[in-house]
Amino acid sequence: MKDPTIVRTFPDRGEAEIARGLLEAEGIPAAVPAEDRGGLTSQEEFLSGVQLVVDATDVERALVVLDAVVSDEELDAAELESENPGT
Repeated sequence: MKDPTIVRTFPDRGEAEIARGLLEAEGIPAAVPAEDRGGLTSQEEFLSGVQLVVDATDVERALVVLDAVVSDEELDAAELESENPGT
């Protein structure tokens, strides 16, 4: 990613990872950066949120995907994929 840009901040890592999976399923490379200190505690996540980043050139497409109405089935499938990549 040449120019990582925050597209959304989520209340916890799980939601951010689901959104990352949705973007990647649409061909948009995305990342949920790890914190230098080994990850956020749930209290720190609550206060600051967990960022989802994409390349600056993909921001508009990513926002369209993230803003679309997503069915429960799609959310469930994305959650399973984020928990078990490549299966």
